Amino acid sequence: MSNRNRLHPAFIVMNVLSSLREMFVPLLFLVITALRSGSFEWWNLIGICAILFFTVVSSLFRWFRFYYVVADREIRIEYGLFVRKQRFIPFERIQSIHVTQGVIHRLFGLVKLQIETAGGSIEAEAQLSALTKKKGEALREWIRKQEDVSEEQTEAKLLEEVEYESKLSKKALLIVASTSGGFGVLFSFIAAVFSQIGEFLPEQFYENIYGMLISSSIVFISVIIFVIAFVAWIVSMMSTLLRFGGFTLKKKRNEIIIERGLLEKRQLTVPINKVQAVRIDEGLLRQPFRYATLSIEVAGDSGQDQDQSTLIHPLIKKNEVYPFLKNVLPTFAEDVSFQTVPKRSRRRYVFRNTWFFVLLVCVAFWFIPIQYAIPTIALIIIGIFFGVLKHKDAGWFLTNELVAVQFRRLKRTTVFTLKKRIQAFEYTQSLFQKRKQLVSFQISVLGGLFGNTYTVADMDEKKADELFHQLRSRKRLA
Repeated sequence: MSNRNRLHPAFIVMNVLSSLREMFVPLLFLVITALRSGSFEWWNLIGICAILFFTVVSSLFRWFRFYYVVADREIRIEYGLFVRKQRFIPFERIQSIHVTQGVIHRLFGLVKLQIETAGGSIEAEAQLSALTKKKGEALREWIRKQEDVSEEQTEAKLLEEVEYESKLSKKALLIVASTSGGFGVLFSFIAAVFSQIGEFLPEQFYENIYGMLISSSIVFISVIIFVIAFVAWIVSMMSTLLRFGGFTLKKKRNEIIIERGLLEKRQLTVPINKVQAVRIDEGLLRQPFRYATLSIEVAGDSGQDQDQSTLIHPLIKKNEVYPFLKNVLPTFAEDVSFQTVPKRSRRRYVFRNTWFFVLLVCVAFWFIPIQYAIPTIALIIIGIFFGVLKHKDAGWFLTNELVAVQFRRLKRTTVFTLKKRIQAFEYTQSLFQKRKQLVSFQISVLGGLFGNTYTVADMDEKKADELFHQLRSRKRLA
């Protein structure tokens, strides 16, 4: 392990394909624009070939100039085409290790190893993009075993024993896929793509679309929206099936290993002592059936797959959360009863969720025909409903070792963290809250790129002050 090692030569192919994928849309627009204007000449083709040649050559040099060394309880990486760079990562800073195997990796029998630390960078602290599967596993095990060299061999053997294992059934996978809500992200992606190609569309196209919508009935427009939403739901469902197929969680003595993915296989290793918080999310489609998603917050996550990389259970019955945590993360397993926010704060919750919709409805009645504006009144009703729901779900709990907060945006979220894991806590009070003797209380823990902050809005002022002093006194004792 102490020798200088290069990545597998297949890195060159993968880097070329990755670069071409990033340049595909600009090159396509360039070619289409040139063809439409009739200005496509032989030098355009030479320019495209030159870009391809430069991509291949730069990928070759990137592979040739990249080395990694694992020795002396640290991993060292050397890279850079013109400016030589070195990166040193001590083993004790490592928060988690990702092992990913994409489609191209599987063709060559390779894996990608990502090492996450608490550094808070956008990308992984160290990324070895092309290792043989055997070498990747050996490297992961070497790093893990070197984290505490004082352990005896008998303890090292215990580390290999799987104490608990959980697999996602086919039925549960289908429920996860059908209730994921990922079509909202797909809509955002379609909107982003459309904004990029909009300038290439003729003005007549927009005039035709606008004229068709104005002349169409509400039923026809509703059917179009339904068809688009249904297609987006199907695409989102297939994406979720591919992402979470084969989901397996294994708990060893001091770590959690998560494996998932059909086309792109991922393996995540998280030391249990690096877990900062446990999060329970109950979506609108899942909450009526008492289903939830269970995640953990780990410091230093690169954010490349922020919502999915820390999932420890994609779908779990609410009454099974406590037994599951007893097996996987016993220090976070506690059956709690939440204190809720006072009734006098309900009006503030409703106002925060309706004022924007009221403005939107007023604008709709001013600018569009009344027959199309009337349905927008439903937005105000939805805002009132969510305001009441958010007020009902807001709460907190405090025990000797554990702090828990609960709140709702669209989904209801419950967060458990240990007192010693809290990085900061505070409460704020606006002038309007002061009249009602209310405050907003928030706690911050390490997790993701820059840490995560969770807020319970409009708590009773005396309760918040009591919670604040309890946390502060016990933080000092810790």
